[in-house]
Amino acid sequence: MNNLIKLFYQTPGLVNISKNDDFEPQPGVFASIYINLKTPLSFPKVRKRIVKIISQNIDKEVDYICGMESGGSYYASAVADKTNKKVILFRKDKKKYNIKNYFVGKLPKKSDYVVIVDDVISSGNTVSKATSQLLKMGCKVEVVTIFSYTWHAVIAKNLGIKIISLCNADELIEYGMKINRLTEYNIKIIRDFIAREENRLAK
Repeated sequence: MNNLIKLFYQTPGLVNISKNDDFEPQPGVFASIYINLKTPLSFPKVRKRIVKIISQNIDKEVDYICGMESGGSYYASAVADKTNKKVILFRKDKKKYNIKNYFVGKLPKKSDYVVIVDDVISSGNTVSKATSQLLKMGCKVEVVTIFSYTWHAVIAKNLGIKIISLCNADELIEYGMKINRLTEYNIKIIRDFIAREENRLAK
């Protein structure tokens, strides 16, 4: 069993489960489960373990760590400090009065190796936007995400890059069933959510 998944369930407020479809993991899509990876910021031991695991998946040749607003920003900065890499941050919305537009920090040069760090890949829209911008600059791009709803492979194929997911919804379901945290209803909603997105992304 993935140790990260165990850590998820052990951390108060990280795995949020409801009997109703009252969480919105992406605009207009509701589910009975919500993964909040901002919660570990209040638990130093937990966030340090997560940062250590991310850092172990960063190639030594990487030039920049890019953090996604807002969930990936802390983790990217912490990983950059731990691995002694340059860091930039990516905004979801373009900043009109700044020449750097979507980015915060010194922009990478052509051929620089950039790893995007995100907390959760849901629709993949923001990661796709950041990847496109960096590829246009001529950078080599990879993505490391802490949690994925399992369709990161489809997103990676569509973008033509490598995406490393440290844990995913299948593992979350498996362990959640083992410790009796998830109901059949929860599981069905998650599976339906995954299937809908996989179909959309495959088109």
